[in-house]
Amino acid sequence: MLHVFRLPEPGSPEITVDQSQLAGLRVSVGGERLPRLRERGRPAWRIPMADGTTRRVAFAGQMTGLHAIVEGGSTIQLERRLAIWELILAVLPFGLLGLTGIAGGLFGLVAAVANLRILRMPWPLAVRVAAALGTFVVALVVSYVIARALFA
Repeated sequence: MLHVFRLPEPGSPEITVDQSQLAGLRVSVGGERLPRLRERGRPAWRIPMADGTTRRVAFAGQMTGLHAIVEGGSTIQLERRLAIWELILAVLPFGLLGLTGIAGGLFGLVAAVANLRILRMPWPLAVRVAAALGTFVVALVVSYVIARALFA
């Protein structure tokens, strides 16, 4: 998922954040990919400003709602924060690990990642909930069939 934003300072470049569930975060400025800072804690990058200085920007909330934390304390919300019930609904399929074993855990993990994306879509609430429950049902059926075929 791509997020494009600017820092609240004058002369801020356009910053693009590519949030991938597999590759993690990738940050670009003006089409040029920036290297991640090698430091402990939240993933952070140095953003070059028009006046030649840089600003350290860290990112947090990859599961609950991505936001950028600019050095000095200001926060820029990049995506909507999920409510606690949405987070529970998103990770519910991972509970298939206990029902159908490894197959349930694997398909439950895939469904949970899909649910995190689905619950952030700009669809009506009922459609998002139905789609998230649908991924759970699909993961349940597929993992049950695989578990029965392997251990029958």
